[in-house]
This record gives sequence, structure tokens and C-alpha cells, in this order.
Amino acid sequence: FDADHPGVFMYHCATEPVLHHTGAGMVGVMIVKPKDLPPVDRELWLVQQEYYLGKPGEAADMRKMEAKQPDVIAFNGYADQYADHPIEVKAGERIRMYVMNAGPSIWSAFHVIGTVFDRTMIEGMEGRHAQTISLAPSQGGWVEFTLAEEGTYPFVTHAFGDMVRGAKGVLVTEHPPKGGHTH
Repeated sequence: FDADHPGVFMYHCATEPVLHHTGAGMVGVMIVKPKDLPPVDRELWLVQQEYYLGKPGEAADMRKMEAKQPDVIAFNGYADQYADHPIEVKAGERIRMYVMNAGPSIWSAFHVIGTVFDRTMIEGMEGRHAQTISLAPSQGGWVEFTLAEEGTYPFVTHAFGDMVRGAKGVLVTEHPPKGGHTH
């Protein structure tokens, strides 16, 4: 096929029961960059997804999916992985983060604490000077920003009840101030 439309798109299993298949992880992200997209220093890709755990050795729990009661909400498949192992960046570099909310049911309010997005592109709509982007299930987009100072910059879904289920991570510069998180 020809990828004629730029954006961040979700692909998924469409066999019944779709909720069970997407809720069990049969999803992915496809990024189509516009031809005129200016270069940046660093690109990062994040997929936020809900996980509904079944009993050990069994399939994902359909009852929890129908009730929208996830056990875990994570970036790139593992809860808290980027909090435990921060993503290293450099102060002053221009960063573009592609973000997809794979759902299947819960909205995301994506935010990097300590910065404002200079540019956002969500579903073909460009924005400027935003602190948070709102992504419905299956929506994606990208944000661009520069971390002007050395430090640690957590990224989260600003729906904090979901963030505590694992949708958090950290960007850390080469020389963060001693003593832990600064933002």
C-alpha cells in the first residue's frame, strides 16, 4: 500500500472478540513521517497500553476489559520500565516523541513534567505551547520540545490513577543535579 497520510497510526487485530484481542496486545504502531518534517536531534517512540491480567497461565481477563479495570497501564509493554531505567538524553537537544495510545479503552493525557511542548501534531492538527496532549484509544501523534537544563524529567499520563499502574518514565540528561529528581 502507499502510505499517503502522515501520522501515528494504530494497527490491530479485527477478529471477534476485538476487545479481547486488542486488550491482550494484538496491536502495533505505524509511523508515517511527512516528507517535509524537519530533523531533530533525538526521536523516541512510545506506545501506551492497558493490560488486563488473567490467572497465571490463562488468557487476558475479558471481564476486567469490559469493566475497564486494567491491572497495568504501561509504556512499550512494561510498567515503570523507564522509571527504573531512564531514557538518556542531552540538555539542549531537540526531541521528538511519537506517542500512541493503543488502549483499548482508556484515554491518555501524555505529559513531560518540567517542559512545555513547542509543537504537537495530533490527528493532522498542529498545536503549539502545550503541556499535555489528549489521546483517545487508537490515537497517536508527536510532540517536540527541548530540555534547556540538566535534570530528570518524568513523563506520565496525567490521569494519575492510570500513572500509578505503570504509565510513567523518566528522561535524564547526562549531568543531572545530584540528589534525585529535579522536576
